[in-house]
Amino acid sequence: MSFEGNTKAFAESIQKQVGGDLFFIEPQAAYPKDRDKTIEKAKGEVESKYKPQLVNNVADIRSYDVIFIGTPIWWYTVSPPVRTFLSEYDLADKTVVPFSTHKGSGLSGIDKTIKESIPQQKC
Repeated sequence: MSFEGNTKAFAESIQKQVGGDLFFIEPQAAYPKDRDKTIEKAKGEVESKYKPQLVNNVADIRSYDVIFIGTPIWWYTVSPPVRTFLSEYDLADKTVVPFSTHKGSGLSGIDKTIKESIPQQKC
């Protein structure tokens, strides 16, 4: 999930290189199309650690050994929909490969956030 589609583009590029399935983490309540309104809403969600309901679910997460999780960096952390995803699935026995899109903030600690969200995970 990203406002400008960069995370989706990276995910599609990774999928072309390594194969596998694509699953888009999307909130049920879409973000506004207006950038400023999206920024306002997203910042409030990040600050409150809000976890929005997602549009769909992974049918059988147990069938995957390696999971690439992409997120835009929102205020130095994962986006709220990704926070929801991490809280809804048991990824402890999975190899999780985080990637991010951002405008200059690097991983911003999302690798740590993901590791803390998934006890005993391989990251």
